[in-house]
Amino acid sequence: MSLNTPGFGHLYIDDLKKSFLIPTIPISALLLLGWFNLLSIFYGFITGLIIIVSVSIFAIVDSIKIARHRKTYLLKSYNRWYVMI
Repeated sequence: MSLNTPGFGHLYIDDLKKSFLIPTIPISALLLLGWFNLLSIFYGFITGLIIIVSVSIFAIVDSIKIARHRKTYLLKSYNRWYVMI
C-alpha cells in the first residue's frame, strides 16, 4: 500500500499516527523549499527529491516490518477494498 502513497500502508495496518505523519513530511519539506525559492536551483531540487525518496523508502520498509511482527490482526471497518480505492 505504501508503494502508491507513503503512509497508506500504515493506515492499512492500523498505525494511524504514522499514516498521517508520513505524508506531511515531504509535503512540508517541498513547501519550505518552495517558500525559500530553493526548488529553482539544482541542489534544492536534489534535496527535495532525496527527501521524497527517503520518506517513501522508510514508509515501505517500516510498514512491512510492523506487519510482519504482528501475529494477529482484526480488520477494521475501513479495511475494505472500496474504502482503499
